[in-house]
Amino acid sequence: MYRILVVEDEKSINDLIVMNLTEAGYTCERAFDGMEAADKLEGEPFALVLLDIMLPAVFQLVYGAVYGQHGTCHVLLIGGAPQ
Repeated sequence: MYRILVVEDEKSINDLIVMNLTEAGYTCERAFDGMEAADKLEGEPFALVLLDIMLPAVFQLVYGAVYGQHGTCHVLLIGGAPQ
């Protein structure tokens, strides 16, 4: 089964995404900041990373870790409008 890493700092949003993906049969791991995501990306490869684009200074850090997986991982940027 595909492994998905959800990188979202708002716990309620992270929980909602993981709950729906898990119910759909995917294996999910979660990270709440870029450092945690980069650490998880050093382990077994993920098929997909859902990445909150609004996290400060996270894009380059996580993208570098994803690139280290030799192109086997896709990245989907997620984000909301500021209130």
